[in-house]
Amino acid sequence: NRPLWLEAGIKLIGTKEFSGSKDNKVIIDWARDEGGGIETSYTHDSIPWCALFANHILTKVGLKGTETLWALDFAGKWPSIRLNGPAVGAFAPMKRTGGGHITIIVGKDQHGNPMGLGGNQSDAVTIAPFAMSRLNQGFYWPAGVTMPANVGINTLPIIKSNGQLSVKEG
Repeated sequence: NRPLWLEAGIKLIGTKEFSGSKDNKVIIDWARDEGGGIETSYTHDSIPWCALFANHILTKVGLKGTETLWALDFAGKWPSIRLNGPAVGAFAPMKRTGGGHITIIVGKDQHGNPMGLGGNQSDAVTIAPFAMSRLNQGFYWPAGVTMPANVGINTLPIIKSNGQLSVKEG
C-alpha cells in the first residue's frame, strides 16, 4: 500500500551523481523534464538535487511539487497537508548545515529511526535512517490525495538498516 510517488522513487534507488566535471545525464534529464526554474537552475549534478528528486517523483505520477530546488519549500510551500507525524510516503523536510534536505518516509529501522528515501543522500538515491530530531520541519502529504490510514512513528513498518544515521546530504 505504498503511494505511487514512493513506488516511482524506489525504482530509482542507486541513481548517483558522477564525480568531477562529468554529469549523470539521468539526473540532468529530471531537471529538463521539470522545466521552468528547475530546468534553468539545475545545470550540473554537483548542485544539491534532493528537491529535484522529490519533485521528479511527484511529477512522474501526475502530482504537483514545489517547482523549486529548495528542499525547505516542502515545508508547506506547495499543495500539501501537514500530518501529525510520519507516515509511509510523507515528505519530511529538514534543516541542515548549509540549507535543507527532503526525504520521503518509507518506514523505521529496528532502532526506531525513521527511514527516508531521498536523492542526494551520500550523492545517490538511497534509503537511509534519520534521527527523529532532524526531521524538524514536519511531515507533509500531497493535497488532493487520500490521506494515509496510519500516522505516527509506531505505525511505520520496520525496514532493516545498519543503524548508521544519515549525515551527508547535499
